[in-house]
Amino acid sequence: MTLDGRLIEIRGRSRVTVFECRKILSYGTEEIVLCVADGTVAVYGEALLCVSYNAGCVSVEGRIDGVSFRDPKGGGKADADK
Repeated sequence: MTLDGRLIEIRGRSRVTVFECRKILSYGTEEIVLCVADGTVAVYGEALLCVSYNAGCVSVEGRIDGVSFRDPKGGGKADADK
């Protein structure tokens, strides 16, 4: 799946991989927020765990309930999966 040129890979409800990640902005078991070039990508769910962060590629595992993208000004939300 591509949102504004960012590649997000969703595998079932248990794994999300975000490419071109600049840094992890917040990290919790129910929400992980990632900084990408044009805003943020948030992964929502339960028992979330960042299992890989290498060369701008972040993989999150757990029970994935949703993924959203926001531009830097807080608008422009697009849901990828719910």
